[in-house]
Amino acid sequence: MVKKINKVGGAYFGAYSSSGKSSSNKSFSPVLDSSNRAIRGLWKRRNVFYARLSLSDHFGRKNQRRIPLKATTVIQAQAELEYLRKSRTVPAQPKSSLNWSDYWPSYLASIKQLKRPRTVNSERLHCRHWDKLIGKLKLHQISKVELLYFRAIKLEEGWAGLTVNLAFTVLGNVLTHAQDKSLIDTPPPTGLKPIRWKPKKRPLFAS
Repeated sequence: MVKKINKVGGAYFGAYSSSGKSSSNKSFSPVLDSSNRAIRGLWKRRNVFYARLSLSDHFGRKNQRRIPLKATTVIQAQAELEYLRKSRTVPAQPKSSLNWSDYWPSYLASIKQLKRPRTVNSERLHCRHWDKLIGKLKLHQISKVELLYFRAIKLEEGWAGLTVNLAFTVLGNVLTHAQDKSLIDTPPPTGLKPIRWKPKKRPLFAS
């Protein structure tokens, strides 16, 4: 049993939808046991179970990480979660053979019947803008460095904060789609907060 929640910690990814509305199928839901209590460390999104563990990197710094599980039932997921806790053996990051330019057209094809044509066209334009920077990178090679560089360049070119935020939302949509297909483990590191922006005030004209 799962209980849906709408707020998930993170930055650009899942913060907005390209249509301007939140998307519930991007939300992680805590998994509940037979007594209707949340199982600590076990989450679900769509049909995939995730284990949330605190792991240390080679510098000794601890970070929370969600790891997709192979389980298809709650009992299997609990067993897999317990195994990961005891062994601390985390599956290696999948290495996709596809680069950004190869993959995003298949993402657009998958949403063509699910979103309005105007939204699909908007996402296509943003994917092409990302192409110029990360087009030749494999999906698992896209890092925070590229994200920061893209943001800086687009702001220098005069993009509004809203437009930059939307570009990151589209990037997140594509990479989340790749994650759901097990082409990557997790999207690039989060921590980049959406740019705060204020719409320009329109001048008032006397009648």
